[in-house]
Amino acid sequence: MIQDQLPTARALSDARKELRLRALLGEIQQVPSLSGARSTRRSWRLVTATAVVASGVCGWVAVGTLSGADPAYASWTPSPSAVAAAQVEELGQTCNQRLPHPPAEQPPAMAPVLAEQRGAFSAVLLGSPDRIAVCVSGKHSWIAGYTDSPTLDPGQVLAVTGNGGKTSGSDAARYVYGRLSPSGAAVTVETSDGRHVTASVRDGYYFAWWPSAADPTKIIAADSAGSTVASTQPALVPHS
Repeated sequence: MIQDQLPTARALSDARKELRLRALLGEIQQVPSLSGARSTRRSWRLVTATAVVASGVCGWVAVGTLSGADPAYASWTPSPSAVAAAQVEELGQTCNQRLPHPPAEQPPAMAPVLAEQRGAFSAVLLGSPDRIAVCVSGKHSWIAGYTDSPTLDPGQVLAVTGNGGKTSGSDAARYVYGRLSPSGAAVTVETSDGRHVTASVRDGYYFAWWPSAADPTKIIAADSAGSTVASTQPALVPHS
């Protein structure tokens, strides 16, 4: 998929955003994690921590949780590895199945835009005309959710679409993703605990996540020569 093949996103009214978010939050309370071992209360805490409004779009809504107890958690790397094409399709199918939706909405499946591997954790970003979804999966844990998908303003190089995650506990994890203009070739995320996380970039999108509650303090876009072409400081997310 290339960026030009994605039609312009349809704007949602504030009322529709609120109705969608309320319906999703109500349904997610009943969705268990894959392991079946996590309670409704734990899932609700995660949703509360990750229902983040970023850049004026619908709040992030997620189910599941990444787990610090997962033996693979320590394998995370600040730079991603490539994922084989066949695995990208498989990750995309699994992600579509895990995404939460209110009963009245059954949107068509979204296509994979990019995928990455960080240690034993795989992640995929899906795109459609009106939303972006991401899923991160470990051996025993996962998280999935989506936001609306705004386009870049004229002349804009870098935009933050999603910024959230679980902000407390041993299984804390944060993510950030958004849109990138053709003048940007690479994105680096600086965090409040001193990490420099290399984002995956493809077809006008970028995505990164890290295994801590640390906020992203700066997101930097560089061109193919390594020169900075844009940077932004994401809004802070309330910590639980």
